[in-house]
Amino acid sequence: MDSNYFKNEDFAESLRSYERSSATGEPIYLDCDQLMDIAEYYHYHGYSAEALRAADKAHELFVDAVAPLVFKARLLLLVGKDPEKAMSVAEQITDKYDLDYFYIKAEIMIACDQVEEADQFLEESLNLINDEDYPDFVIDSAILFVDYELPDMARKWLSRSSETDSPDYRETLGRICHHEGNYKECERIFNDLINDDPYNVYYWNMLAGNQMATQRYNDAISSSEFAIAIDPDNEDALLYKAQALMHLQNYEEAYQYFKRNARLRRLNVDSHLNAGLCLLQLKRHEEALKELRTAERHARRVQTGKLVEVLREEVLVYSQLGDITHALHLVESMVEEGCDPDEATVLRGHIHLGNGDEAEARQCFIEAIEHSQYSGLIMLQSAVSLYDNDYLEAAYSILSQISDEELAHYPSTYVYLAICAHDLHKRAAYLDNLKKAVKKAPYASRMLLSSFFPEGMEISDYYTYALNHSEKK
Repeated sequence: MDSNYFKNEDFAESLRSYERSSATGEPIYLDCDQLMDIAEYYHYHGYSAEALRAADKAHELFVDAVAPLVFKARLLLLVGKDPEKAMSVAEQITDKYDLDYFYIKAEIMIACDQVEEADQFLEESLNLINDEDYPDFVIDSAILFVDYELPDMARKWLSRSSETDSPDYRETLGRICHHEGNYKECERIFNDLINDDPYNVYYWNMLAGNQMATQRYNDAISSSEFAIAIDPDNEDALLYKAQALMHLQNYEEAYQYFKRNARLRRLNVDSHLNAGLCLLQLKRHEEALKELRTAERHARRVQTGKLVEVLREEVLVYSQLGDITHALHLVESMVEEGCDPDEATVLRGHIHLGNGDEAEARQCFIEAIEHSQYSGLIMLQSAVSLYDNDYLEAAYSILSQISDEELAHYPSTYVYLAICAHDLHKRAAYLDNLKKAVKKAPYASRMLLSSFFPEGMEISDYYTYALNHSEKK
């Protein structure tokens, strides 16, 4: 739903009526769609409990309506992280032939990594739908898989559609190309869509996102500016521009756009977090802490799973300020909020290393690695801390000891092996790990290795370029 709808006076009146009824107990005279709009409004602003209450009210008044149960199931799945309860709610839908019933059941399966089962369920559902629903069903199924970044399955379903000229088909194909890493084709598709519908903000945002993926940050800014010109309060457009500015190290202007975005949503964890990160780069530590504390308060309120990430950034700020006691106290808070104990031990080591206590840091890293039974993730995190603090040989040594089995789980290790080998002038090791990195961890390779290559170069060309050129930093 377009968030601009929430500024509509008709919606505002519905919301006032609902909240008055909730406060006084007087009868409510809203239809199901109006109540679901209110549920969406609360969800948009991060008020999950209020969103569920609105959906429950809609279900209470319109017991056979599908939308309230689908909404509640998705909220339980995505916010509550309770797929079993979500499936239980989905099964309360009385019309077992409604397309949304098929979609929500398949989505719950996908979210539980039961991708093949979801595909089979949708295949079986094809036999239950009306012929006139077939065109929508196959495209909607493709959209469902691409939403979960499963382009192969999405392409399979999209191939069944004959509506190849429809905007929905072309848009979905563009998204599939993006997730396949075929960024040129994705850009061509969305440029064609923009030519047909130049005032479509979503198309401009998709173009900006695709340009971000290929690190064409100036182009992404231009695309996001077209979107902002059409809709000055479009969240995605503001975020793309802010993120592109951040990548270009224009932290002051990026900060302004993150703040502008934060004002659009009441409990906006990400924008306050990123605003704080920009201020950190500007060495405005006290202001950064204010933003991070705001993000922390919001994260505690909306329970999006972002709290540990926010606390981690606060830890790093206090560590940089030399306030080891406060930093270590926050690490304990992270553990209380569910942070893995071994990851917390690595973070303690990072704090000590950054504040000159090499011996204590070494002990923390050894303790975490041994206690985790040589987990590839813990070894990688320890090595990254060492690399960030210029202990290149130690970082490379730990990375080199990660087992092949663990490397399969954490392929970004190859990226850091390549970086360390590059900086240590181990050319053979650099080339070997670079070749593996671009194949097994393309996104991390683009983010962390791009400074070694000409701007805009495709990651598929990194190895050939490195093979024929001397290393540069």
